[in-house]
Amino acid sequence: MAASEDPTRKGAPPDVPLTRPEVWPVRRAALAGAAAASSRAADGAAPPAAPLRNGDPHRLGAYEVLGRLGEGGMGVVYLGRAADGRLVALKVIRADLASNEEFTRRFQREVQAAQRVARFCTAQVIEAELGGEAPYLVTEYVPGPTLREAVADGGPLPASSLEGLAVGMAAALSAIHAAGVVHRDLKPSNVLLSQVGPRVIDFGIARARDVTTSLTRAGQRMGTPAFMAPEQFTGRLVSAAADVFAWGSVVAFAGTGRAPFGGGPLAAVAYRIVHDSADLSGLDDSLRELVETATEKDPERRPSAQELLLRLLGHGAAGPRLGDTRVAVGELLHRTWVEGEAPAPPRHPEGARPGAPDGATATGTGAAATMPDRAGEPEPPATADLGLLLEAAGDLEGAEAAYREAAASDDPDQAPKAARNLGLLLKDRGDQDGAVAAYRQAIASGHPDQAPKAANNLGFLLARTGDLDGAVAAYRWAVDSGHRDQAPAAARNLGLLHEQRGETDQARRLYRWAIDSRHPEEAPAAAANLVALLVAEGDAEGATTVFRWVAAHPVYGHEAEANLRLLPRRQGD
Repeated sequence: MAASEDPTRKGAPPDVPLTRPEVWPVRRAALAGAAAASSRAADGAAPPAAPLRNGDPHRLGAYEVLGRLGEGGMGVVYLGRAADGRLVALKVIRADLASNEEFTRRFQREVQAAQRVARFCTAQVIEAELGGEAPYLVTEYVPGPTLREAVADGGPLPASSLEGLAVGMAAALSAIHAAGVVHRDLKPSNVLLSQVGPRVIDFGIARARDVTTSLTRAGQRMGTPAFMAPEQFTGRLVSAAADVFAWGSVVAFAGTGRAPFGGGPLAAVAYRIVHDSADLSGLDDSLRELVETATEKDPERRPSAQELLLRLLGHGAAGPRLGDTRVAVGELLHRTWVEGEAPAPPRHPEGARPGAPDGATATGTGAAATMPDRAGEPEPPATADLGLLLEAAGDLEGAEAAYREAAASDDPDQAPKAARNLGLLLKDRGDQDGAVAAYRQAIASGHPDQAPKAANNLGFLLARTGDLDGAVAAYRWAVDSGHRDQAPAAARNLGLLHEQRGETDQARRLYRWAIDSRHPEEAPAAAANLVALLVAEGDAEGATTVFRWVAAHPVYGHEAEANLRLLPRRQGD
């Protein structure tokens, strides 16, 4: 088996697969048995959450920390308990964000605005503490699976639940927009399905993050491409209309089980959102027309969230008073959600999250798409993702220029990502020296994600050009980084190099290290490599033992079996 290049190539989704419990240790309380409209456990015990890890806090201010609920672009989310027994969600802000004064000021403003949002199909923002060593945000805890989990587990929502979801999300957006807040990242994993109806979470605070991320962070970016509006890619002003577009995309996802603009590489998803119509085949006819209107490319042509809500409730433009609207929403949710068949909680094992990320793509980006400039609009920033979009459109010169500009910036996330993507582009164009220099720049940044990826890319390139010593050094750097994906890949490739050089002891150790990582792809690939090596050495017992471990894999099991057949047959086998 030849060494393979890093599979997370430039356009691939940066989100880690959500099927790995050690990466996303999230569990939500089941709907069954949850007390309606209450966040207090019936018997005083905490609902299930992943255990705390070494270094996690056990108390934040007045709140006891009970376990982990998840991790996102702004930090880790914990399950907590207030002094009066109420359960809350505690979002601890990442240290690099909390240390940024501009971020802290903007985040405080966004939290204050979010606290003005009426508690109407939303999770209440209770308070924020930004002065300590571990700044955190406190919100109401809502028991129930996310929409993403429910669809991954049970498929599209039934008609009555879909109607309740559409109304509940529209009501939530109406309340959010009435407080002067724009959500900016409405997606299936930000909609919780409680026993009494859908609840929208994480509204408003995403905007504060662009202070330090320039709209993009590798693997943790503002917005999710499959549910973002065209203007979030083209550099136009992002307003409440972007949330309406996301509403339409999320309703389509819930009703069909797939993102309306498909999945795949970021650039491809962005292009379809900007240029193509939403794929609404299979969506219930009662919602199709409204979803089509909500996903208009021109923000001016989309209805407001309040107009969405009134149309869903069967009212004209001159709808009822706010109080009457709330009563109507409550009655509809009771009919469709409480008395009807609410989506069932996930059936996956505790601690695991099934399915693909939202929309089967990476968490999104605010990069600009390749479109004609419009008068009076700001020039899109040169980011790594702008380079990706230009490259996808075939403008390699423009992509290279965008990568170089972003790589020369002082952005701690965009610069290393752009440097690595520049290296990939230059390698494809035959400029190996330029690619090596770009990879080394990304490695030198020490970025926790991009540097190990660049080290693997560099190792592959140097091995291909005959610089085995340089390749060994690059792969060793990636192994030592401990990156959950790149370290096992580098260990396997480094093992192949040592085997090529006749250093079989080192090769065996590296293959076993990759196997012990239990990486879903690299571990079985390394097992197949090790079987081949042990067969070549005549170690039938060792080869058979490793084969048994990898035999069930649909690809590497067959490869290992083919190598095992090269062993001399023993009597009785």
